[in-house]
Amino acid sequence: MLAEVAGSSGNVQANTITLISAAISGVDTVTNALAFTNGIDAETDAALRARFQNYINTRCQATAAAISLCGIVSATRANLDDPGEHDSSLSLHTR
Repeated sequence: MLAEVAGSSGNVQANTITLISAAISGVDTVTNALAFTNGIDAETDAALRARFQNYINTRCQATAAAISLCGIVSATRANLDDPGEHDSSLSLHTR
């Protein structure tokens, strides 16, 4: 599939694609059973500047924003023995 219109304007509801642009042997009809919803608009210059500034401001910090920029969506810390001990395990969950 190739959208005729770039960005979110190219998103369509389910069962709205019904035309075949070129003949395909053995195929008489087509339809999209699911909606196409992953088209996004181009990032504006202002959004790019804000995202970059956020990136610069959060480098080398253990903030939620810095962690999310690395693709980590959550972390789980489990103590291996006594909760007061320093031995622990950290599991990172990425996208």
